[in-house]
Amino acid sequence: MIDDFRHFEDDTMLQADVCVIGTGAAGISIAREFFGTNLQVLLLEGGGTSPEPETQALYEVECIGLPFPGALDGRAREFGGTTTLWGGTTIPLSETDFHQRPWVPYSGWPISLAELAPYYLRAEGVLQLVEDGVYDERIWQRFGIEPPALEPHKLRLVFSKEKTWPFRPKEHPKNFRSVYIEALRKASNVRVLLHANVTNLKANAEATAVVEAEIRTLEGKRGSARARTYIVACGGIETPRLLLLSNGVHASSLGNQHDLVGRFFQGHPKFEAATIHTDTPKYLQDRFEFLIKDRQLFRSRLELSDQIQEQEHLPKCDADIIFDMPEESGIQAAMELYRSWLGRHKPENLLQNMYYVLQGFPEVVHFGVPFFLRGTWPMPKPKTIRLQCRAEQYPEPDSRITLSDQLDALGLRKACIDWHLSELERKTARRMVETVGAEFERLNLGKLELSDWMRPEIEDWRSWVKEGNHHSGATRMADDPRQGVVDRNCRVHGIENLYISSSSVFPTTGTANPTFTIIALAIRLADHLKQKL
Repeated sequence: MIDDFRHFEDDTMLQADVCVIGTGAAGISIAREFFGTNLQVLLLEGGGTSPEPETQALYEVECIGLPFPGALDGRAREFGGTTTLWGGTTIPLSETDFHQRPWVPYSGWPISLAELAPYYLRAEGVLQLVEDGVYDERIWQRFGIEPPALEPHKLRLVFSKEKTWPFRPKEHPKNFRSVYIEALRKASNVRVLLHANVTNLKANAEATAVVEAEIRTLEGKRGSARARTYIVACGGIETPRLLLLSNGVHASSLGNQHDLVGRFFQGHPKFEAATIHTDTPKYLQDRFEFLIKDRQLFRSRLELSDQIQEQEHLPKCDADIIFDMPEESGIQAAMELYRSWLGRHKPENLLQNMYYVLQGFPEVVHFGVPFFLRGTWPMPKPKTIRLQCRAEQYPEPDSRITLSDQLDALGLRKACIDWHLSELERKTARRMVETVGAEFERLNLGKLELSDWMRPEIEDWRSWVKEGNHHSGATRMADDPRQGVVDRNCRVHGIENLYISSSSVFPTTGTANPTFTIIALAIRLADHLKQKL
């Protein structure tokens, strides 16, 4: 069932067994796990079923550190959450991501990859992928591709995948709103409530349990939700913000008895690291451009080896090889138009792209027909080839989210972000580029030209960094409440019925895109609650 809180009476009080705050990847994944059970589930969403500028503006933040445009542009306050924006890349964390690494302060998860592995398989089902758990060179074997003879103690290959629907864009599984809206509408024991902004989690006098979630619309209507269990699934920024706003019993806010809520905020800084000059672009394209099989899209990445990380005390770093087509390329223009159609939005430069398609019609036919008939990714000769790095950040307690003195349209204090980057991120990216460059030259695959900002004398290098919209770490997971906000089951320490389902619980981030792990943790949490309730 899907309702809109704007149509309810003022001061309405709703009842449920489980109250989930947020309808993104985590919230919807949890709700699915309760379909057909005897538990009543309430999903609260601050937005509607489509983008609304006045609702999206509630995500505006104050930045007192580095600029952080992804706080607004990289999140969506609407039904489906940020799944309506993300690219769909699916990749699990590696085993070492869960380990305590002596050279990485505050590293180590209280759970292991082996514990999460079965939930990764189930998360593949949620994303409509083949449930095989394969993210290594076996993918290339399926395509008959011979891997380059990279030195394994220097670089390793990792693979991502996602579902693709060439002829049915409305059912693209990366967008949970479009895929699961009908199932949620028909679910007899699950209720979605739109335009229900949660403004406060009200605790009992001892702050040992949440007794009520206060709800408000932008128009001023108020209400509340009462449940046996509450799950905050609002994303990596809004989740710690809601806990900080919920300070009615303790001034330090819920779960913040050790001043940890909001601390250790991490992202995935992205760097345009180098240009690759090669006489054999086709060899690289065959291995590092998209591959399509069984309606799944695969792509390989390079990752700095565990040995180099340990020997040189570096965080993780990986690299994508990006192939840029000429601006006047007909197939590039056709792909831009196709992506616009998939996303159901008006394409930029429509007339210009149509002109390039007509001008390069032979190229469009040559590459386009195999793409639609056999799933072969179009690979005309690229104009440039770039190496784009993504670095892991060391968990840093002073990189944090607090509350601003600025107020949003609901009268709530905005999030204040103080995001830190250290010289270590540049050092790590440079080591990654040097390693790839040396291996490529050894194998005669090409030579790398470093980007200017990587030179040691460049002081404003942080202005070249892009923030990857992977907001993590600000309600981290730890067995010891003095080291984290939630325990291994994602329950907030000291509060018996409050849980968090978000990348905000990640102690460290590795370099994998976080949504796959978010979904796996959400399913794991749902299993835990079904046994408990």
